[in-house]
Amino acid sequence: MTTYVDLHDRLLRLLDDPSGSDYDDDLIYDAYVGAHVAILPWVPKYKVSTITAGSDGDTFQLPSDVYSIQSVQVVEDGTFLARANMVPSYQRNVDSSIDNNWIEYPSGYLSLNEALDEGDSLNVYYLAYWSLPSAASDFEFVIEVPQMAHQGMLFYAASHTLYPTTVGTASIRRWNLRVDSGNPEDNPIEIISNIYLKRFHEEMKMMPPYVKAIS
Repeated sequence: MTTYVDLHDRLLRLLDDPSGSDYDDDLIYDAYVGAHVAILPWVPKYKVSTITAGSDGDTFQLPSDVYSIQSVQVVEDGTFLARANMVPSYQRNVDSSIDNNWIEYPSGYLSLNEALDEGDSLNVYYLAYWSLPSAASDFEFVIEVPQMAHQGMLFYAASHTLYPTTVGTASIRRWNLRVDSGNPEDNPIEIISNIYLKRFHEEMKMMPPYVKAIS
């Protein structure tokens, strides 16, 4: 079981600041919030939620943690509905073999072509955002992200944590006298930050592919 403090301390060791004197907890927290989102294209969280039709049976509010919808199923008969497409010349339900279809529109809502009866339900299978520590001090929060992705999160968080320093370094034009390098805009902290970001992408490429629903 990995807690937030475990990742917090690993990041400080990676940044050669085990005592935490150079990087404060709020900045590290922001870095890990970003990392939880950055990994989603490779390591999503699977969830299913049941939503029930009200008087307006063709529009359903989605759960707040939806990142991407995979499939929609009618609970009453188990049918998986087709996904509609917003493309030129497309007409919804011109194929008589398709009884209904869905589209995520507007943002945060699921729209059906044909309304369900009030009280009927849908199962929405979706990729969700990972749960986060509630604050920078929530050290005992148990990390939901699988362990295989922790190293990638660490690299992303390291890049994020270093980046404010690169901005400060650039603002004082600290490296303008390094003419011997042939690049007066050289910013070594930015280079290290970008190296960590590159390592993040390399780590994510090694993640096993996840099963995607057929639209």
